[in-house]
Amino acid sequence: MTFTTADLGALLDRSFRQHASRVAVEDGDRSETFAQLANRSDRLASALLELNPGRRPVAILASNRMEYIEADIALLKAGHPKVPINPRLSQSERLHVVRDSGASILITESTSADSALSLVDEAEALDTVVSIGGGGTHDYEEVLGAANRPPDRAWRPDDPSAILYTSGTTGHPKGATATFRSRMAATWNMLLDELIDVTPADAMLHAGPLSHGSGSKVIAYALGGARNIVVPSFDPGRFLDEALRRRATASFVVPTMITMLIEEAEARKRPTLNLRHVSYGGSPIAPNTIRRAIDVFGPVFVQVYGTAEAPHPLTVLSRSEHVDASDQRLASAGRPTRSVELRLVPTGALDSRVGEIQVRAESVTVGYWEDEESTREAYVDGFYRTGDIGYLDDEGYLTIIDRQKDMVISGGLNVYPAEVEAAIANHAGVLESAVIGVPDERWGERVVAYVVERPGHTVRPEEVTAEVANRLAGYKKPRDVWIVKELAKGSTGKILKSALRSRHWDQQSRQVN
Repeated sequence: MTFTTADLGALLDRSFRQHASRVAVEDGDRSETFAQLANRSDRLASALLELNPGRRPVAILASNRMEYIEADIALLKAGHPKVPINPRLSQSERLHVVRDSGASILITESTSADSALSLVDEAEALDTVVSIGGGGTHDYEEVLGAANRPPDRAWRPDDPSAILYTSGTTGHPKGATATFRSRMAATWNMLLDELIDVTPADAMLHAGPLSHGSGSKVIAYALGGARNIVVPSFDPGRFLDEALRRRATASFVVPTMITMLIEEAEARKRPTLNLRHVSYGGSPIAPNTIRRAIDVFGPVFVQVYGTAEAPHPLTVLSRSEHVDASDQRLASAGRPTRSVELRLVPTGALDSRVGEIQVRAESVTVGYWEDEESTREAYVDGFYRTGDIGYLDDEGYLTIIDRQKDMVISGGLNVYPAEVEAAIANHAGVLESAVIGVPDERWGERVVAYVVERPGHTVRPEEVTAEVANRLAGYKKPRDVWIVKELAKGSTGKILKSALRSRHWDQQSRQVN
């Protein structure tokens, strides 16, 4: 399926005119109409072009707030590649993203202004910090106030629009590059196969970070004239309060959030909400858990599958397909969307149906930012190699049974073992380590580290955790640390992580029935 290369910014302008007086964004006690959002995003886009006429990437480091949505849309209009930075990343991780992307402007907020300014001294290209609430080299409101003309849109459909940082098993973060064309295609993919019927009566509650999956829904809902509601961070009680008070009809969550919401809703005697569409993805979920969620919230859930390189939805398990479904169906990731070509490349598994999941679609990113070698490895014959292993049943449903990469998905966030192992290696008493993901009812998976001590040294588990916490984001810390005498190795000397995982995972659940 080929999508139009129409200007997403122009389509948003049309929607903003059609729904000018309706509320577009709600943020605590603040709100703005579509007319106000159009005006402020236009002025910010114009200002960014003045500050950065070469259209170098612009990074955003901020919590969920109204200005984040303004900046997202302004960058789309101006033609600067957006580089979202997860606020939970450590300073060294932020520095790598800013350096690697070559971002010349960083949009942030006052609470992160000091750390953002310190990046200016270490990242060669970065020279401008626009801070909401002050503290940067430029004040956000002053920047908007100085701009008074519509932005010049002299960019092409295949120019870069967003650089989404992910990582491989080496732990080296890479920027998956989406063009304006692929971002348009990803939006249509959502509207055609996942969200389907967005109307001005809808309201999307963003409780997950706008730098991740939830943020991908902003444009789709704005095009439909619906409200985007932002809350600073996820808390199950606040989620239910905001959903009820603001009549939210939709949200995007990860399985960890679903578990917490079930517990909170049951404690509150199951409050009646207006939710009718809740997309979820990012990590495994037990069939019994999603059944409990349907029992509490109704048949409102839609499962999606995707990656930073190939944005969701690559596959969809619809609301109706969740109802009275078997364990096998609920364990699947659904069926490929209409615009996605999916193939399975054999991996040598005993079952010939099993293979690496590879996808081709206009929504797939075009490669890694300024990294030709990694691009050649991951993109083959127009297909993106996901690194996930799965199979298709006779009805076309995709089941993901393993990952070639050792990535751990905990609470919907990616944790790359090599990064954690590199941090652990800084402990003087550690000889070697292996980090894996093990099943966890709340988080989907939790991070576990196996550590071998150097001769003559003693290592305490809390020291290992502290070593990681000092260098990486909190969600990457091992939840369990096991001190062992040795780690099993193969003939090449490589640590056999499969032997470690087998202690935790039910191997029968990984076999094709």
